[in-house]
Amino acid sequence: MAIIDDSKRGGISAAASKVITGGRSVVSIQGDGGSPVVIGIFDSCTINESITSEDIHLLGRYSSAEITLTAYNSVTVQCSGFRVYGFGVKALGQFPTLNQLLGLGPVTITVADRENPTGAPLATIIGCLPDTNSNNFQSRATSKINITYKGLAMTDESAPNDSESGAVTLP
Repeated sequence: MAIIDDSKRGGISAAASKVITGGRSVVSIQGDGGSPVVIGIFDSCTINESITSEDIHLLGRYSSAEITLTAYNSVTVQCSGFRVYGFGVKALGQFPTLNQLLGLGPVTITVADRENPTGAPLATIIGCLPDTNSNNFQSRATSKINITYKGLAMTDESAPNDSESGAVTLP
């Protein structure tokens, strides 16, 4: 059996670096005009996208004649990780205190693969605002935090999202 020296191939083979395995997401937040700030390495980062559809019914027909897509819904991002004393979600996760609530602006969340930091982000979610924050303190276990955000649209490394299609914009 031959021993393969990975140092001659850059440490990671080309095939292995394309496969994403769990627990490697680095989450960054960028506010208005600022540079991205890493808020943590999470053991779970779940992003949910959904589209609204409408069943088209015709008079005299028992089933739907067609299903039509009508809207792209907000994106939900849920990050779960270990709680570190002195670094709560109000400081790191852009979760507002009560006096910051009305003046909080949207942020952009970027999820990157920490084993491929120079590659394209796994996901970029624009127009995000924090939605929920929960902590879990349990005896004989690590404390966990869960932060949920809602965003306008998501782009991944394989395709851009035309969130500003120009159909309608707010003044």
